[in-house]
Amino acid sequence: MKTRSTTERLFSLSVAVTAVLTLIVSGCGKSALPPPVTVTYRDSLVGVGKVIQITNNSSHHLYNVRVVGRNYEEVSSASVKATDHLRPHDYVEVGWMEFEAWVPIPGESVEVYCDDYAAPYISIIPESAVE
Repeated sequence: MKTRSTTERLFSLSVAVTAVLTLIVSGCGKSALPPPVTVTYRDSLVGVGKVIQITNNSSHHLYNVRVVGRNYEEVSSASVKATDHLRPHDYVEVGWMEFEAWVPIPGESVEVYCDDYAAPYISIIPESAVE
């Protein structure tokens, strides 16, 4: 009988831990999925590097769209707020002018973050202008 009681306690504890972890992972109301965006690239018209084009693929507004660029070989990164508000099916562009000290080049990674989404959308800058 004591074994059953211990098993019940462990089960209750595991349910409680799972519930807490689910709340943490989901961000208490945030989607665990990445934002519904498409990231494409074009060559910069002025200067060097690529321009990152972020398109909202949803019928919902996206707020506080942030872009983080990372170069893992040089262990460097840069972050920029692309826009406060990205309308449905609209897009925004960011490049070296917005990042200031970071130039997006092929092989580096780009992460797009938005309010209400816990995970970022991640993309690698390709060699060609369009991904």
